[in-house]
Amino acid sequence: MREKALKILSEYFKAKGFRKKGQTWYLSKESVALMVEYQGSYHFSGFYLNIGLYFPKLNNEEKFVVHKSYDWHICHRYGELMEKLVGTDKYVDSLISFEVSEEEFCNEMEQLKVNLDKIIEIMMKWLDIDYFVANLPDSIMVRFYHKEEFFALIKKHH
Repeated sequence: MREKALKILSEYFKAKGFRKKGQTWYLSKESVALMVEYQGSYHFSGFYLNIGLYFPKLNNEEKFVVHKSYDWHICHRYGELMEKLVGTDKYVDSLISFEVSEEEFCNEMEQLKVNLDKIIEIMMKWLDIDYFVANLPDSIMVRFYHKEEFFALIKKHH
């Protein structure tokens, strides 16, 4: 089912204008990239989606390069972003399991796409730096910097 999941995700993200490198889909603008990384689970039969933002100029990169999620400046798992950005009246697990029937898997992938539509709609607005700084929810954590320092740096490099 891994191959099926990757195919479904690739078609989904391609339709949204994302490019793909390895198991990462990205939408890059001048000074920021919206990234989605497929991460197979080490403990369970299934996968996670890591979703976040990467700011190449903060790492003195003149040209955008796809990085693993542990290098992104903002990174959360899919289920966390549903909770923090969209909210939901039902529990959304970050692990998409392969240990279900084919029908359940297909249903879960369809629901994942519906939920990703909501997350991506919000996060695509963040590709505008001024909007991002003004609208980043407090619940979204920034890595490597204090938020105020981070905002000043990205504005400086924008």
